[in-house]
Amino acid sequence: MKSQLPNTSAHSAFAGVKVVMFDVDNTLWDFRGNSPLALRHVFDVTPEVNRYVPYELFAQHYERRNGELWRRYHHGLISKEYLVNERFRYALAASGCLAPGSVDLAAAMNVEYLRYLALLPGAVAGAAELLEYLRKAGYRMCVVSNGFVGTQEQKLRSAGLLSYFDAVVLSEAVGVTKPFAGIYEAACRAMRCEASEAVMVGDDYEADIEGAASAGLRTIYFRRPASVPPAAAASIATATVTSLATIRSLL
Repeated sequence: MKSQLPNTSAHSAFAGVKVVMFDVDNTLWDFRGNSPLALRHVFDVTPEVNRYVPYELFAQHYERRNGELWRRYHHGLISKEYLVNERFRYALAASGCLAPGSVDLAAAMNVEYLRYLALLPGAVAGAAELLEYLRKAGYRMCVVSNGFVGTQEQKLRSAGLLSYFDAVVLSEAVGVTKPFAGIYEAACRAMRCEASEAVMVGDDYEADIEGAASAGLRTIYFRRPASVPPAAAASIATATVTSLATIRSLL
């Protein structure tokens, strides 16, 4: 059983919360730190590219296109298949490396990128400590992510975090992406809780905070360094933190 929370204004905002839901990338697992390592690995093991194109140019084109594609994927405008193949196809084309068979090469690079990426253990500072605290305090926890089936679970496993979660709810399996309310409703069903009993923790304001709020959950916006939240951030997020450690004082 979870211990009685102190009756303070900070804690009262989360009174009655039994379930804590987490985003994965850049909330628990350090995508910003791990992704460049995986991208460099793929580049280094692909002589069809690294013999002719400097890494910095290839990475620049990849990162720009990948960000654009993920924003479209969040809103259901493109499929997973288009996203994962187009980001590498575009990087190859924009870098001037469009040899015959480049579509197949793009697909092969994506497979190796995801494989290597998921094996990297880097977690966001304080992630393990927060999850251990929440488990000991009696909270049940689940993941809610737009990441891919198999990849997200392996990321958490590689970082030593997967065992903390009672459920992993992924948009690819549910058929609804964040920020749409349906994925949060699916997460509540998986956790057998009401929306009013859950809080969502995430670093993406639109997908994690606005999305969860639209489904009736309370929210903790994990504002990462250099991020600029929308003007409405203070009025929509139940709380805003700049470190995972701070969440321990809220729950």
